[in-house]
Amino acid sequence: MQKPLGLSALRLMQLESPHRKLPNLIPVLLISAIGLLLVLPAILHGVFDAMDIPFHLRWTQQFAEQLWSGDFYPRWLYNMNAGLGSPAFFFYAPIPFYITSLFYPLFSPETRQWGQLSVSIAIALIASGVAAYFWLNLFTPRKAALVGALIYMILPYHLGANLYWRFAFAEYWALVWLPLILYFTYKLVHHSKTAIVGLALSYSLLILTHLPTFLMFAIVPIAYILVMSSDRIKAISRSIIALLLAVGMAAIYLIPAMTTQDAISMSAILEEGYLYSNNFLLSRKFLPYHNPYFWYYLEAITLAMITIASCAFLLVRSSSYRKESQFWFSVSVITFLMILPISQPIWKVLPALQRIQFPWRFNTVLLISVTALVAIAVHAAKPLLEKRKKVIFTLGLVLTIGLVLSNAAAMKLRLKPLQTSERVQEIKINREGAAEYRPRWVPSEQWEMAEIARLAQQFPQNAKLDGKGTIRIDRWRPRDIAFQVNVPAETWVTLKQFYYPTWYARGLSRSLPIEPDLKTGLLRVKVPTGDQYVEVELAAAFAETLGILVSAIALLMWAALACLLFFTRRATVR
Repeated sequence: MQKPLGLSALRLMQLESPHRKLPNLIPVLLISAIGLLLVLPAILHGVFDAMDIPFHLRWTQQFAEQLWSGDFYPRWLYNMNAGLGSPAFFFYAPIPFYITSLFYPLFSPETRQWGQLSVSIAIALIASGVAAYFWLNLFTPRKAALVGALIYMILPYHLGANLYWRFAFAEYWALVWLPLILYFTYKLVHHSKTAIVGLALSYSLLILTHLPTFLMFAIVPIAYILVMSSDRIKAISRSIIALLLAVGMAAIYLIPAMTTQDAISMSAILEEGYLYSNNFLLSRKFLPYHNPYFWYYLEAITLAMITIASCAFLLVRSSSYRKESQFWFSVSVITFLMILPISQPIWKVLPALQRIQFPWRFNTVLLISVTALVAIAVHAAKPLLEKRKKVIFTLGLVLTIGLVLSNAAAMKLRLKPLQTSERVQEIKINREGAAEYRPRWVPSEQWEMAEIARLAQQFPQNAKLDGKGTIRIDRWRPRDIAFQVNVPAETWVTLKQFYYPTWYARGLSRSLPIEPDLKTGLLRVKVPTGDQYVEVELAAAFAETLGILVSAIALLMWAALACLLFFTRRATVR
């Protein structure tokens, strides 16, 4: 006797039926309208006192300017640090800044920094809600999927913590790709051959947006396949192919970022306030650099989310969604434990995990699992609301409403002007600020705002001679400098750029010696006697060239696979 089709299989058949109506635009429009309202206070307020906003204002400005001037991948930001340069985007994922740079021409120079970021944060929140809606709509009806998508957008770790309190721009954008990955994972589990293409693309976008989120989340889709797939070997094989393609397409960023860290001060991310062991929630381990209000806020929303996950699971565990809810509740419990000191032994034995820095970042995964459980509960719990379950439902509802309202507290505390003149000055001189991106030849005492400003003021012409002679700058572009020099004796020229290992200098007929200034970390070139035309270039290292090559090959493979699957499916339909 033929087995009856499961709920998930029926749902997938409905989605793939050629006679099914086009998706209703009303949920998408509603998500867009609510998303815009949620970010409107930030947009209207202008630059506000969020933790990381100065970083992203500076990076947005420099990245967009170089991109629109013809620098295809602005890794070296030559105007950062008051014009001394920064290697930040050799190591920081670029996708959110590429998207943000699209809006560069829409704003005047005076409004460009915040204007670009304003549009970007609105698009990111709306896109995350739309992606969550289409993912949830694979296994729940539209109304439940819509509620789940709105919850995903409004829960305070997404909105209050990541946007208004921290302005964690990359993590905030990463939340767009998580439901997209799960959408294609679900399709893969239910035997959609084309899902491998979407899964590879969405994985690569996550890697190119925020690597720590990828490290936390990558195991979840694989676990989902192992638990939910009826043909595990085929599904896992396809997901591994998708993951390999994704890593390959992201190699343009990933290979240099992973292999050239000895050129900067990356150890700074594993010290003091950034050390994972100092950042477990509910540890009662408050250090001078911890903001107690932010700490209590994180603890409150984390406890509330795991309680909501528990309430939702208790409501639906005996429904037809039992397997789906069991999986997401297990994810909720595991991620909650990863945030607590009890998980410290796991962090100790996994060095890659320590690069996440803050165990409370696992709230990202908790957020996605709570979203799934809430959507299931909205649909499946109604007929199950017996007397004994009304208390659970009420508790979950009250906590959810409380979490939504807690966003107002984050807005009230952070929506205020930058309070100190020092922070305003930091933005004006484009100081890097991030200790980990200090080139290791730059003394740590030089990595202070006042010192960087003082050093930059010594270079009104962008270069100076150690001895007598004349110098004229002919070209000053990202990674590309040229100058004419005339000196009576061999001497050193100091340029207004920090030293980095792949700087290369050549005269008319030969390469010239190059070194860092030991006191300042600036770039020095030794020029011979007489009249010389010198070109200085920050050449692409082997890792950078290899990353470009690997990404190009992977992208071609991905495109070939997409075409093959498209034409195969088209032929099958005919």
